[in-house]
Amino acid sequence: MIKATHNYEHKPQFFDLNDKLQSARLNELLASSPFIAVHDEIRSQTGELIKARNPSFNYSATALENAIKDFFDAKDPDLFGVWVYYPWVQTLTHILSEDDFIEIRTNRNRNKITIEEQTILAKKKVGIIGLSVGQSVVTSIALERLAGEIRIADFDKLELSNYNRIRTPLRNMGLNKAISVAREIAEFDPYLKVICFTDGITEENIDSFLLDGGKLDMLIEESDGLNIKILAREKAKKFQIPVLMEASERGVMDIERFDLEPDRPILHGYLEGMDMEAAKHAKTNEEKMPFMMQIVGFDIISDKMKSSMLEIGQSLTTWPQLASAVAWGGGMTADICRRIFLQQFTKSGRYVVDIADLVSDTAIPYQLKTIDSYFNAPQNLDFSQLVEKQEEKAQYKIDDEIITAIVATACQAPSGGNSQPWKWIYKNNFLYLFHEVDISTQWLDYKHRGAHISFGAALENLCLEAYNHKLFPSIQMNDDEDNLLVAQIAFEPASDDYLKQNSAWYNEYYPFLNQRLTSRYLGNEEPIEISAMAELVKAAQSVNGAQLSIVHQPDALKSMSKVVGMSERLMMTHKTAHEEFYNEIKWTAKDAETSRVGIDVRTVELSATEMAGFNLARNWNVVSNLIKWGGGGAFEKLGSKMIRSSSGLALLTMPNYTKKDFIEGGRALQRVWIKANQLGISVQPMSAAIFLFARLIHGKGDGLSETMIKELAVIRKTHAALFEIDDTQGEVFLFRLFYASEPKVTSLRKHLSDVFEIVN
Repeated sequence: MIKATHNYEHKPQFFDLNDKLQSARLNELLASSPFIAVHDEIRSQTGELIKARNPSFNYSATALENAIKDFFDAKDPDLFGVWVYYPWVQTLTHILSEDDFIEIRTNRNRNKITIEEQTILAKKKVGIIGLSVGQSVVTSIALERLAGEIRIADFDKLELSNYNRIRTPLRNMGLNKAISVAREIAEFDPYLKVICFTDGITEENIDSFLLDGGKLDMLIEESDGLNIKILAREKAKKFQIPVLMEASERGVMDIERFDLEPDRPILHGYLEGMDMEAAKHAKTNEEKMPFMMQIVGFDIISDKMKSSMLEIGQSLTTWPQLASAVAWGGGMTADICRRIFLQQFTKSGRYVVDIADLVSDTAIPYQLKTIDSYFNAPQNLDFSQLVEKQEEKAQYKIDDEIITAIVATACQAPSGGNSQPWKWIYKNNFLYLFHEVDISTQWLDYKHRGAHISFGAALENLCLEAYNHKLFPSIQMNDDEDNLLVAQIAFEPASDDYLKQNSAWYNEYYPFLNQRLTSRYLGNEEPIEISAMAELVKAAQSVNGAQLSIVHQPDALKSMSKVVGMSERLMMTHKTAHEEFYNEIKWTAKDAETSRVGIDVRTVELSATEMAGFNLARNWNVVSNLIKWGGGGAFEKLGSKMIRSSSGLALLTMPNYTKKDFIEGGRALQRVWIKANQLGISVQPMSAAIFLFARLIHGKGDGLSETMIKELAVIRKTHAALFEIDDTQGEVFLFRLFYASEPKVTSLRKHLSDVFEIVN
């Protein structure tokens, strides 16, 4: 007859071959035990180490293999890391040294558990009593490394009936449950400290379990013994140790924060008024039943469990339990334990997290949230009443059809985020341009300079269309920063001299006006001809005071790609600017066609990965986590990639940072943009950087965090040096120049009736 044997060995042996004594001992072991299986994957572990420490580098299989080869060129692989021998399975495994091993094994925890949080957790001590339900709890805690020391207690041995919910090899049948769990943990993390109490918990050893080697930070009680449930809580209350218990029934979770509430009654007071001595000495299920019903709660447990309890001692020997419920409870307990350790959860009480209630025929499935509208509705301002303040009346009246055509052309001008922040009123033979300030008010657009640019571009279009009808527009600008009235325009028949003097301007831009568009595609990096750049500079300089600087050298573009990338990250990690950005984006064709404002996402050349990233980043809580972790590098990538694919980056400036200069700058921008498109050069605004610089310089850092101010100051130096500018100038527009196919989708404009009114 074959005799079965079991030993209580659960700690592996470590061998560092750099130590001559340990090396000799391992050689002796291998010589005396020729059947030991050797498992050596140190090269693949080293590859993971290399990738983890260079996360931004996308290694191909060949590149990674070469990196591993380089790593071991000066090292003997056998001497790197340690060898771990598991005597209970006669296996020798080669793994990384402790710090490297923990770094890689917890790498996939990041950033759900940050490095700083993992360091806090490594100092925690947790104890688990009862390793039926507790086995799923302790392995979840060990897998996430939520503690640096784990104490486990169970006197019972594994039986075949345990295998409906305990994951362990059949060879462990008959083995003490604590030893089985300790071995399981050692086989996926031999460095984790595990202490076994194979006699279970008794009145004699409970103080040692809770206190020896340092007081537990958490006690998880999952025993079947009623007396142990009571004893463990009385001691935990005395030593102010929090207690968790998961019932593996309807996701019932009990949390007792004796660390925060030392006077809290045990088991939430559910046993008050009952004979506690009788409870402690209850042995049979019949004796335990009234107390367990009081603890569990008759109104909470499922109908099947209620029926089953009536069958204990009849057709059942003990409480039924399912693997799905045990696994659910194990994960839930580990999650709560982690949040308590990290001071993210402080309450006591009973919680029911029943999967059958959460996912059922009567439950409402989660609906994916979509953003239907991104712009705040403008106030119901009656701009026609503002016109009443103007008493004068222009002498020349234009036909309704002509003034409508002029305004329609003006409204084809570009605007920040395609917000179209204008309102036009034609009354008393004057055309009034008002600022719909509620539409254009944006944190990023300091002092509404972006809106002023759009007004300048619209007035440029207006003048071109007026010339087309042989009209001369007399524009009276309003320099008051806070006044909603931007300009008052009177028309009169154009003189022959005016038509003659401006024919070159008209012929150069009007035929191509409707071809002006924004492209957000990647460029092909084709260089721009010097003659083409000269034409763009000339177009800008045709407006008094306007200057255009173009950076096109590869090194300069590389430097500016970092400036633009960092500014995009800073914008996306500022709460208000983040909200405004997502207000601009229209995620569906229906949204774009209905609202007729904002940026249709189809106009942006995004990969599936980038699109998924932008969707994830909609949630500010997601971004705030990135800020806490010092992350957000993904926000830099798209902007940087756009610049690197470009042929040039252009900056349009005016002499001063005034409303008037920016409106004039808008006229210059429109000419440059039309000219670029006429030459087959695509244009995309990249102005986040200069808008942030405006807040830094002209706003004295208003609304910027100290971190943002410091980072902006650094990239400002690069930007100013490359474009040879100083802080006194008005930086009107930063945009990329590139060659790409024509966009298939363009941004829509509001219906004219929404922005224009003729008042008789």
